[in-house]
Amino acid sequence: MLDVSPIATGSDTVAITSTSVTNQFFDPQTATATINYTLDKVANVTIKIYRDSPNQLVRTLILSQSKSSGSNTQVWDGKNDAGQDLTDDTYYYTVYAQDSQSRFGQYDPVFI
Repeated sequence: MLDVSPIATGSDTVAITSTSVTNQFFDPQTATATINYTLDKVANVTIKIYRDSPNQLVRTLILSQSKSSGSNTQVWDGKNDAGQDLTDDTYYYTVYAQDSQSRFGQYDPVFI
């Protein structure tokens, strides 16, 4: 499980902490990856999956979806936005959050 520090914290941001992924090394054609993250306040969250080379967006997992403060999870099924299975490669995800007062937080990149 991969866990790294948040990019920004403070009263003028949305803190995204305790980010990790299960099945860090997996074949997207036969498995899923669960993205775990914690928010310090209610926020609209966007999670995007990228292929490492050439930094290509392959899936917008959720787009501006309201998430509660505390622990949250999102499952990626190894498919792209068209629903096609992706090849075995290096992928990473980003998490962006914005609350009702336009405070913003981001967490990237995390390789899966």
